[in-house]
Amino acid sequence: MNSSAVGRWSLAVVGSAQTGDAISSHQQAQMIAWAGANYDVSRLESAFPRLPFVLASALSEEASAGLARALGELGFVVERRAGGALSYPAMRTKMWRAAAHRTWVMVLNLALGIHFFRRLGLVIVALVVGLIVGLFVHAAWRAGRRQLAPRSGVASAPLSG
Repeated sequence: MNSSAVGRWSLAVVGSAQTGDAISSHQQAQMIAWAGANYDVSRLESAFPRLPFVLASALSEEASAGLARALGELGFVVERRAGGALSYPAMRTKMWRAAAHRTWVMVLNLALGIHFFRRLGLVIVALVVGLIVGLFVHAAWRAGRRQLAPRSGVASAPLSG
């Protein structure tokens, strides 16, 4: 089966825990060891995401089914859908929460800045509103990006563990 076939399917690890919970370190190590043979796992190794997270996207229907089956055999609770991160209700919730949290911190910083720099307050407001919008979009995008990418130079990676 060719996992490099591009399609519109994605695969998310949803787990049985609440949105925002972490999976166990044993499961993290198991997933990195399994996926490391065929995929670039640098994002998973640097900072393992909290549940739910998109593991792979832009997959063919057959590749997503094979990947879901293989991860299910390893004991992971996964969900596959046509579409990207926004097609998962739990991912939308996670993305909104992350973006809202970071935006709230930025608004508090803005209020503090206006208090100390009253004369420049209008300029600061104009600049920071732009930053807030950018931060909100960036936080939502980071929460929803895929975690696995095919290794460069690998034409076809097997989907069985």
